[in-house]
Amino acid sequence: MRKILLILSTLLIFSSPSQSEEIEGEMICKVKTNYVVSIDEGVSKVYSGIEDSFSKGDDLVFKFYSDNLPGFAKIKLLYKDMLLASSSINNSKYSSDKIELSDYGFRYGPGRKRISFSSDFIIFTSSPNIEFRIKRYYKGDWSGIISGWTLSYDSIGAKVATLDCRQSSDKVDDFIQYVRGLAENE
Repeated sequence: MRKILLILSTLLIFSSPSQSEEIEGEMICKVKTNYVVSIDEGVSKVYSGIEDSFSKGDDLVFKFYSDNLPGFAKIKLLYKDMLLASSSINNSKYSSDKIELSDYGFRYGPGRKRISFSSDFIIFTSSPNIEFRIKRYYKGDWSGIISGWTLSYDSIGAKVATLDCRQSSDKVDDFIQYVRGLAENE
């Protein structure tokens, strides 16, 4: 009987959620519209896409997950296995950025590389030229916009695409709780 209790106790300890729990969420975002505008020498042009970039009907994948390193989390935006944007979240004493908690979720990062994450909206700005914004409209269904700008030798332009995003399983609240735990356990 003691052996059985010892084995059960050991199993409970190793399966406890207090251990490093892995969180992995993913949304598949269908591009519904795609609009590109540029201006060159005072002449504006409108396009339906950019070569080697996503277009209407394509899927973007938005991933958010706890990292293998304790105390870290990651967010990625992918197009056909090509990384469009990414960011890491950590709350170590060596990080200059701190996780800001709010009633609805959390915020992380400086100005142009900022993450706002809640149960009903997500804003992810990965670089000066990419911003991903989505809002929940029903359970695991989200709608949003991705925008960015380009600057080249001969023109300047902007791209805006509308998105319809779906989750197979809703991990948003789990991810928020994981990141909140990082902030509280600093």
